[in-house]
Amino acid sequence: VQQKKFLIPNKNGHILAGVLHDVGSGRLAVLCHGFRSNK
Repeated sequence: VQQKKFLIPNKNGHILAGVLHDVGSGRLAVLCHGFRSNK
């Protein structure tokens, strides 16, 4: 399984960090935690 890390900044200076686990499927699932909060 290949993994690719990525960062998505927003206009407020917060950064969403993620990891894409490429298993060769044409489907995608997005799992989020900490919704409506930040560190």
